Amino acid sequence: MVLLHGLSSSRECWKHVAHELAVDGWNVVQVDLRGHGESPWASDYGVDAYTADVAGLILAQLRGDAVVIGQSLGGLTAHRLAQRHPDFVRGVLLGDPPLFEGDDQLRGASPAAAAFPALVARIRAWQAEGTAAEEVADRLGAEPAAVGGTIAERLRPGLLAARARAALAFDPAAMDAAIDGRMWRGYDPREPIDCPMTVIAADPAVGAVFQPDRGMQILDANPHAVVHTMQGYGHGIHDDRDGQRLFMSVVYEFLAPFES
Repeated sequence: MVLLHGLSSSRECWKHVAHELAVDGWNVVQVDLRGHGESPWASDYGVDAYTADVAGLILAQLRGDAVVIGQSLGGLTAHRLAQRHPDFVRGVLLGDPPLFEGDDQLRGASPAAAAFPALVARIRAWQAEGTAAEEVADRLGAEPAAVGGTIAERLRPGLLAARARAALAFDPAAMDAAIDGRMWRGYDPREPIDCPMTVIAADPAVGAVFQPDRGMQILDANPHAVVHTMQGYGHGIHDDRDGQRLFMSVVYEFLAPFES
């Protein structure tokens, strides 16, 4: 089992999910994508570069087939991994993935992408000023959540501190590649994949990245795929203190065929 985090996050933010899956007997690998967490910064933040890194890790360390779960950027990377490496990717679960944001018009209408310029500016300022992780956590936690309340009120315990540490370790150039579209260079979301695929889409009313019309396009290209829309939950349902059980119920449904 390989877990891939979202943009400006880190493997640390999967800790609660990784622990639960490990208890159930999975060999879980949490990855810091390039430019995130403890992985080095890089000159290329295209999806093919992320994909090559993860493929190399799976081949070198796992030496076998893998099931991949990815959130946001991690979901995009997992989907590309399944396109490029059907020989060892057994299945993918994608959490509200930005599969279609390589299109400039769609990216321009995305609520998540609209927030990137302000977020990356804050991250650059925190890094330049040497802001302490505790202060970054306080500032992040005070921001409003799309589903109501503050981010601190919505996140599972411990995740706010993990997000703050991730922001301070993050290479802002990775977000630049998402803002200007370089991240999707050479990638076609409509290229089908052979393995089982489940997509968890957030509620369009609270900032979903993966919109319903895109779900239909994925199903047209991959009739075997399953798309779940989580009403009332935003982009980060896997981190939501109320939504995590719902997220995990879909994860277990997805994993059931691999455990039999």
